[in-house]
This record gives sequence, structure tokens and C-alpha cells, in this order.
Amino acid sequence: MKTGKEIYNQTKEQVYYSCKFSEADYAFMFGEMPDRLESYLEIISCISQETPEYLSIEENYIFEKTIIDSELFLIAIDVIHRLQSDLKQLNQTEDFIAYVSAADGVGGDYLTLSQLVRKCVPEDQLYKSMPDLKNKDLEFQAAVVAIQQLPLVQQVQHWVNVIERGEFGKGSMRSFLRTDYEAYEQLVELGSQVIPYIQEHLNGDLKNESKDILMLVLDDLDEQADNL
Repeated sequence: MKTGKEIYNQTKEQVYYSCKFSEADYAFMFGEMPDRLESYLEIISCISQETPEYLSIEENYIFEKTIIDSELFLIAIDVIHRLQSDLKQLNQTEDFIAYVSAADGVGGDYLTLSQLVRKCVPEDQLYKSMPDLKNKDLEFQAAVVAIQQLPLVQQVQHWVNVIERGEFGKGSMRSFLRTDYEAYEQLVELGSQVIPYIQEHLNGDLKNESKDILMLVLDDLDEQADNL
């Protein structure tokens, strides 16, 4: 407390809340995986990160390509849904939730709170467990509504800037506890009318990562048009 840092000047309730969803702070956490599962995950990680030099396998494995393409998050989310009837056997608190989370190296809390937990938990139960998240969602929705009042070309410019500036740049979604994937979704929601504006940005001076994301937006918009 002598440092004056706010983190050391918290009430007991604040300390409890900060640890409530901290997955590494409990003695009973399951920290080890079966050897075979760990081997599978290491192989998938090497494939996903294109680091074959770290592969160490004693026998050949065959994986469906969809496991790599869809990544393990979708598999884990499916497991959470399949466990719902079993979880009901627990002596749950009113704000109990079970969800998939992301490690720091692949999105951390921001990916967890903006995407993963929402695919595992109904919104009303999520807000009961994480009331602060509801406030952030309301702030985000208000910000989106304000941007929607702009001319279409300026809306596209705004979301392209969010993507280009990255996680720590001006206008980042971090302040809403979300990732910049939200910018991708907002562009897709604008529909095929924004395709010419996005193509203009692709011809501009953007980072390669930003151009890759915009190409994915165009793919989604083309698919939307085909389904109409």
C-alpha cells in the first residue's frame, strides 16, 4: 500500500472479485494433460504456427484438416455444450458459468471475454456472473451506434483504421474488453455496398496483415451476395 498503487489498495471484496475468474489462482486446478492429448496439441501447435523444426513424434498421426482450420476453440466450445447436463449435477452458485478461455499468447482475456465466453454462456447468465461486462457491452453498442451515423465511406475508414492500428492503437476495442475482430464483423455487417470502398483501401498503403483481413471481409461479402 505504501507504493500508492491502486492495485494494492483494494477492499476484500475487490480482491475476491479480481480472483473470481482467474484460472491459475487455485490449488485444485487441473494442470496436467494425458500424454497422448498433450502430444496431439503440440503437433497441432507446430502445424498452426508453421514451426516443423519443433516437431518431435515417435509415430505418424492423421488429423482431419478441419481440426486445424477450425482450431481447437470450436472443439472446446462443443465440449462445454455437451457437458451442460453433467454440470447441472454440481452444487452451483447462482452466477456459475463454464466457458472456454484463451491463453495470453492467442488472445488472452480479450478474446475470452469478447468471443469465447459468449459462445458458451447465455447472455443473461453471463451478465449475472460478470456485471462489469454488461456495462462494457453497453458502451460498445453506444460507440457503434455513433459510428453508424457517419457516411458509409467514413464508417469503412473508421473500422479499417481500427484494424490497421492494431490492438494497442487509437480506437482499439480493448477499452470495451473486446478484440479488433469486432471491426471485421462491423465491416461485414455493412453489406456488399462497401465492397468498392474496401477495394480502395486494399490498393492503399496498409500492412499486409490488414490487407489479409480485408480480403477475408470481401470473401464474406461475396458469400453473402451469393446467398441472396
